[in-house]
Amino acid sequence: MKLFPPFFLEESDQSLWREADRVRVRIPLTPKAFALLTYLVTHAGRLIEQDELLDAIWPGAIVEPQAVKKHIGLLRRALGDDPKSPRYIETVNKRGYRFIASIANGTATSSEVLASREGQYLVGRDAALARLRRWWNSAKQGEAQIVFVTGDAGIGKTTLITEFRRQLTSVETSIRIAQGQCIDGYGDEEPYGPILDVFGRLSRGPHSDAVVQVLTRYAPTWLAQLPGVGSSGHRANVEIMGASRQRMLREIVDAFEGIALQHPLFITIEDLQWSDDSTIDLIFYLARRQSQARLMLVITARDLGLPGNGAPTKGLMAELLAHQLGHEIALGPFSASEVRQLVQKQRIDDRSSETLSIILLRQTGGNPLFVTAALEDLKRRTLLVEKDGRWSLRQNEGEIELAVPQNIRLMIEAQIGRLSATEIDALELASVAGQAFDVAAIADPDDPDFSALEDLFERLSSQLRFLNWVGARPTRQAATDRYEFSHAIYRQVLYERLSARRRSTLHRQIGECLVQLYAERPDEIVVELAYHFEKAGEAERCIRYLRRSADIAGSRRAHAEAAAMLMRALTLVTKLHEQARDQTEAELFSALAAQRMAAFDPTAIETYEALARRASELGLIDVQAGALVDLSFYLSLQNGAKCLEVVERAQEISARQEPVKALRTLGACAYRRLAITGWDRQLAQTAESGLRALDENDEGIAFHSLVDLSQLLWMSGSYQHALDLALDVRRRMLEPGVTPDLADFEMAGALVAANKLFLGQWGNAIDELLAELAIAKKNENPHRTMWVHCTLSWVHLHALDYRGALEIGKAGASFFQDESAELTGLATGVPALLHAALICMGSAAAALGNVESATRFLNAAMRDIAEQPVIIDWYWHMQLDLGLTTLHLHTNKLEEAQASAERLYASAISTDERTWRALACETLARVALAKDEIGQASVHIAEAIAELENFDGPIAAWRVHATAARTHHLSGRGAAAEVHLVEARRIVAQLSRSLTRHPDLQRGFMQSAEVLALWPEARLSDQGLVGVST
Repeated sequence: MKLFPPFFLEESDQSLWREADRVRVRIPLTPKAFALLTYLVTHAGRLIEQDELLDAIWPGAIVEPQAVKKHIGLLRRALGDDPKSPRYIETVNKRGYRFIASIANGTATSSEVLASREGQYLVGRDAALARLRRWWNSAKQGEAQIVFVTGDAGIGKTTLITEFRRQLTSVETSIRIAQGQCIDGYGDEEPYGPILDVFGRLSRGPHSDAVVQVLTRYAPTWLAQLPGVGSSGHRANVEIMGASRQRMLREIVDAFEGIALQHPLFITIEDLQWSDDSTIDLIFYLARRQSQARLMLVITARDLGLPGNGAPTKGLMAELLAHQLGHEIALGPFSASEVRQLVQKQRIDDRSSETLSIILLRQTGGNPLFVTAALEDLKRRTLLVEKDGRWSLRQNEGEIELAVPQNIRLMIEAQIGRLSATEIDALELASVAGQAFDVAAIADPDDPDFSALEDLFERLSSQLRFLNWVGARPTRQAATDRYEFSHAIYRQVLYERLSARRRSTLHRQIGECLVQLYAERPDEIVVELAYHFEKAGEAERCIRYLRRSADIAGSRRAHAEAAAMLMRALTLVTKLHEQARDQTEAELFSALAAQRMAAFDPTAIETYEALARRASELGLIDVQAGALVDLSFYLSLQNGAKCLEVVERAQEISARQEPVKALRTLGACAYRRLAITGWDRQLAQTAESGLRALDENDEGIAFHSLVDLSQLLWMSGSYQHALDLALDVRRRMLEPGVTPDLADFEMAGALVAANKLFLGQWGNAIDELLAELAIAKKNENPHRTMWVHCTLSWVHLHALDYRGALEIGKAGASFFQDESAELTGLATGVPALLHAALICMGSAAAALGNVESATRFLNAAMRDIAEQPVIIDWYWHMQLDLGLTTLHLHTNKLEEAQASAERLYASAISTDERTWRALACETLARVALAKDEIGQASVHIAEAIAELENFDGPIAAWRVHATAARTHHLSGRGAAAEVHLVEARRIVAQLSRSLTRHPDLQRGFMQSAEVLALWPEARLSDQGLVGVST
């Protein structure tokens, strides 16, 4: 509150007051005039030039300087200021204006504040205000509070909060306030809509820089959702791409707490009965977290006792109240004494007051909005007349009773009926635009200068309680004033006055205007555009914007809301032209399946099947094939047998496709079959041909195919080509304007690390994985965290850090199962990942001699894979057999070791993967040496060395040469042994140098039993590896 006696300025409710003889009178100002006065008062004593005022009050708009002069004149009349001898506003000729009165910040007590304007209408709410103050005091002490204010429409929920908010700003020296609005009609469709509203207001308010800093630090995923507020940068975009729903919920609360660390934070969410599910989930999350932030969240909601009225909100409130995580203030109608008290506050004479109180209670049922609207209407119609500062009735009781309608709707209708035709047209048009609207959106499309319309709404907002000015918003052409209806019922009455045909026409007009206004930022209003074009009967455009809305919802990990939007779009398909109907329906089904798959929703299978069935009915062969290929990918993660059944169906369909498209389908099918059943050279060739036949016009297909191709190259031993391709795909996915599939992006990252592992770039692989792990943990993404742990465990296993491999593998598996539970991948939803983790843990435990753990882990993986194989289980089975061989050698079960080594050899020799072929031969050689079969060992090791000829496979090569040296030594071939010993040491030194940035792991590798047996003289120093020359 700013004081310059006898005036004071209340910024919280945009009001100017004059106090004389202990009576306070509100001075009516238009919104722009109030904004201008506030700016001048805030910068009192400083010369404010006209350009600065234009930029501050009309940002981005093309406004004549005369507009400033007009509003200065309005302010002088309101203040009674003489421009020739000013007491408040001084004109500096040809330069600008200066506010010259002395300013004091108000420190009114709560009781003084209650005597102001809202106090004229706010009666019977003292107890509610006291409870709000008590909870606010608790919030300021670090006990975050959630309060529900409930009641019927017009019962005074917003009035109560507005009054309390005004009290806070009057008595608090430092506070941040923001409001979010749930909107009837389409508010339940935009995920986190009111929360984005809150962040938008905070980040564009007077303390925006501090708020943006908090968002940058605590909530980068949300900063990316606020266009024009901040830029998250390349690295942050990598993080945001993998953000889980859990992370997004956490970040919102972190951001609120971060803001509240600097200043107490008061947030209002209005009309939660129209909220989206994600906002409900957020409030649950905030409540359960029991934050110690200086935060108070006040939520308004209509009467939740009515059937179907805000069921999710009702459930939320019941849950929070039952666990004492929130409070409720249930507002009821005014009693007879409260109606009388309110009437008396209007300075109505005693006789008239008594009569009027009885009439108003009888006619309104004590509904506060109805009572206050009736009083204002009586004054406007001069049925209440003022004389000597007191009001009295001009008619008798019977005439007054007839003058007050029997319900609030009739009351509002009566008020509307006394407006001019121009004003009614403008308000009806605004009601079509929405609860909140931009003036530019309802202006005449043929009149780019809509200043007259802005003036009209300025006048209406100062004369009626219908409208509130909420600021200006930048558009493509210029800034536009933004207003909101002060209560939803006003908008509803106006909207229902219109015929269905007229509504449709106006919705189309407003939609067209919004498209033009937000041409450069359409994502800000896509939900609104979908709403308008649906109401206008424009099915094609509505579907287009619903699809984009679903994409945005998916980016916020609100897949359920995204699916709901797509389902709604599907209901509109029948309204399309026949030539567009079939293809659009197929595209919507495909998008719906993708959203469900992203959420690991099992109904994705049903959706893909429905798409394939419908495409078959419509004769859309390519769509049918694509649906089955996509379904096969989802099933490959869950159920290999069902995946192969779907692959068979897709292959049959490919016979009816054009050659190039058939090639793509056959390639994808071949790759999927190979990934489930094992390596087959013919399948690999078919897969590679199909995957290279990219559809450059479909970015998603191209990325997915390239990721599959990279994995195919890796499995064939072409590590460098696979690495280059994975790096290139990942780079392209991060280019501006590209929206890749999260699974493709994560798989590309996994392939980068895996190929670096096999190329012997262990340190680089670990750096990649640790960076990925930090992002995955920050994103609270369990699937991504698990595959990173699994791959990191694999790197440590090859680096001979068996304890590290075991612990890292356990950490990954723990994301899906309690260690005490039976270890099975079938219950996790991601069996392939758990199989890999079990195999790495079992192999590490075997190397450590932990027989019980090794047996448990390896047998669990083997049993699971045999029961239901999934994607590349056959590949991991080679590592499983290697681990089993190590276990059997440790327990001296040589026949079992021979059997597992032969299984490894049989699997490896059927592939083109020379690392595993060499390792399989080396493993057979070690088993032969354990059995004292030196001749047989020599045969196996010779085959292993042949596999490595002209091949860069260091993780197999050092082991092969080490075993070759031992074999030749036992055979009495010392010179040959020395050659292999030197080569083994050279490769070990190369691998050790790759770990320079990880000295503990490097030291452990060099001090492992395997390396010491090979190279006992070697040691690490600050200068690097020293010892016998290689």
